[in-house]
Amino acid sequence: MQKDEKVMDAAFVFFFFLFLGIAAYRWGTDSQEGLNGLEWERRARYWATHLRCSHE
Repeated sequence: MQKDEKVMDAAFVFFFFLFLGIAAYRWGTDSQEGLNGLEWERRARYWATHLRCSHE
């Protein structure tokens, strides 16, 4: 294995974990809420107010 291949492998692994971190931050869940959390109600209120304001 040459030096360039090792650098490319390390870069691939780094960017893969960076992508996973960004995805977890964006689409992850808050484990403190539990199964009966109000996440979907909060999302519905958020989109209802933002869609209503954008059409007025």
